[in-house]
Amino acid sequence: MKLFLNAIRIVAIERKSKANLKTEIVQELYYSFRYRDLSKEAIMNLAESLIY
Repeated sequence: MKLFLNAIRIVAIERKSKANLKTEIVQELYYSFRYRDLSKEAIMNLAESLIY
């Protein structure tokens, strides 16, 4: 989980934006990556979390 959160922060820093790590967003992303591997839906959830 820690590696996952660090990856989100690194992407946010590279894009010069804030990492939005609200509890429900983190849980949704964690579920997407854990149970769907790197599917299209998991990548879309990651992109959506960076927008909001």
